[in-house]
Amino acid sequence: MNLKQDTHKTTTFGKKYRSRRQQLRAARQSRASCKPRVSPQSEASPSSPLPGPSVPNPDSPQPVIIDPVTQTSTPTPSTQGIDHDVVCSASKRKLGYNNSGSPDQEVSTLLPSTIVELETLKPLFSGLLCPTCCSPSLSLESNEHRNSGLAISLVVKCESCGDQLSSTMTSSKSGSVFDVNRRAVAAACATGMGHAGLSNFSEIMNVPSLHHKTFAVHTTAISDKCSIFSRDILKKSVQKVKEAYQEQTSDVKDIHVSFDGSWQKRGHTSKSGIGLAIERKTGLIVDYEVLTSYCPQCATTGKRLERENILKYERWFSSHKPFCSANYEGPSGGMEKEAALSIWSRSILKHQLRYVSMISDGDAKTISELHALDPYPGTSVQKHECVNHVGKRLGKALQNIVTEKSKAKPKITLGGKGHGKLRPEVIKALQGYYTNAIRKHTSVPTMKQAVMAILDHCSSTDEDHHHENCPKGEDSWCFFQKAEARGLPPGSHVDNIGTPLCQLVADHVRPIFTRLSTDDLLGRCVLQSTQNANESAHAVIWARCPKHQFVHRNRLSIAVAIGVAEFNFGASSSRDFLTTLNLPVGRETKRRGEKRDHTRTVKSQVAATEKAKKYRQIKADARQREEQRMIDTYGEFYVSGGGD
Repeated sequence: MNLKQDTHKTTTFGKKYRSRRQQLRAARQSRASCKPRVSPQSEASPSSPLPGPSVPNPDSPQPVIIDPVTQTSTPTPSTQGIDHDVVCSASKRKLGYNNSGSPDQEVSTLLPSTIVELETLKPLFSGLLCPTCCSPSLSLESNEHRNSGLAISLVVKCESCGDQLSSTMTSSKSGSVFDVNRRAVAAACATGMGHAGLSNFSEIMNVPSLHHKTFAVHTTAISDKCSIFSRDILKKSVQKVKEAYQEQTSDVKDIHVSFDGSWQKRGHTSKSGIGLAIERKTGLIVDYEVLTSYCPQCATTGKRLERENILKYERWFSSHKPFCSANYEGPSGGMEKEAALSIWSRSILKHQLRYVSMISDGDAKTISELHALDPYPGTSVQKHECVNHVGKRLGKALQNIVTEKSKAKPKITLGGKGHGKLRPEVIKALQGYYTNAIRKHTSVPTMKQAVMAILDHCSSTDEDHHHENCPKGEDSWCFFQKAEARGLPPGSHVDNIGTPLCQLVADHVRPIFTRLSTDDLLGRCVLQSTQNANESAHAVIWARCPKHQFVHRNRLSIAVAIGVAEFNFGASSSRDFLTTLNLPVGRETKRRGEKRDHTRTVKSQVAATEKAKKYRQIKADARQREEQRMIDTYGEFYVSGGGD
């Protein structure tokens, strides 16, 4: 019996593996340049269904994967190879911008760099004849007094006559800086290792490392170069954005951007933060701002002088102020607002662009400050909501009302395991229905009708049913409307509604549904956009500047510049970065970069298909069910905020 089970598992894994190989092979065969195009959400008509994540159907027993809110069943995805030309992922589109008309970087013909154990080179010299004494007694040594970081001084000597025949350094030099040291610091900053990570790497590999002060000097020099590198990347991005808005004849283009802030440290006490503006149609970052309230000189020398002599401190600060690292003063929560004001105030002067609408989360302070700034006299900046964040409001509101009513007097139990109660899985399902009700409709009245249909449908019973807002017709997701269209008697509500709500719950959550379906809120959702691009860009940046490590402004500026370039144009930007640092671009650098871009394109194309989206949803639901089963079996051992 066990042998059969093991054989079955092996066969299933083999099928999945072969299917994956077929997908990758199809992707390689169908690679082609993808023209920039308008997002499907902006082109879709009210009658055409919009793409969205799959959520359970309230008309079916859990778990059932079916198209949300519209509740139209979708056929089972085919196991054949996926046609990746049907969809165009954001990564493929952006790399397509980079490939169109961009000159190739000059590739060095020098030998690639490598890590060598110098002891293995000694046999190469031991058999060579000394030109002075003609004896085979040459040796390879290292002159430790001339070593500089990772650059090693090698000396060839004759052990018989003692003559020093030749010497060389293991790295070329640009001015007063060895390339290997500058390249090592750039790699440490680009990968997020920092000085500590580079030192640990050197320790394990038995190679010399850099002193922390030398590392800081290189970091400052690279940060200065990054300002030029970032300016060129943003200039190129803005040019691609303007090409996408050629229908606008004016010199200043009006565009829609998605804006979001992020902080270098988790929580609300971060000393540094960033703000990114991403154009909606192309998905390219057009501008960003780096803010920090920390300066190492002010935190050390400044504080000491301020305690000792205020006059000395004032004289010192007047000379230090032009070079101070801190460019923000205030609470960390205000960095997002300050970044938005800087980006909007310079958009016309810097890029000849007008950011006429801002797609963001529920931060009302930022938009009110922009209105007070009035960066474009006569043109007001419109606020649009991120659909995902709006959906989270319903889930949070339902969780809050369950907690509030359980603590009220008299106590009202809305949660629990009873029929029609607001269990966590029910709240998650309602949040998914609400989000997709917004995604599937492009006008405010149809959105509002779809939102209220969720509550009316889930709270209906055989004796008291309300399906007026449910879509009508034989293809309706509502079993009641479908039966009426076919002239058949509808089945029992108990058997056909998978997410039932009892009357007590329905009465208490109806004000929440009403509040979250106002014309003002839904009117800000008509673009049906999200901040997924911003979240993706944040992940790219913080991978190069980990949040668990405190960094200065120079390190953060390098990480943001490299992350923005990588997000917009892929690995070719790394080669531009090396060129900016006056470092040669070798064959291995280009080869590894091209392979990284290819892997990114293939993965994004596969992930953008409906089959992959449905598979991710099935996996998430399976993980949640398994976790709940384990809790029911063994009990809950950890509760947030709970104690003995």
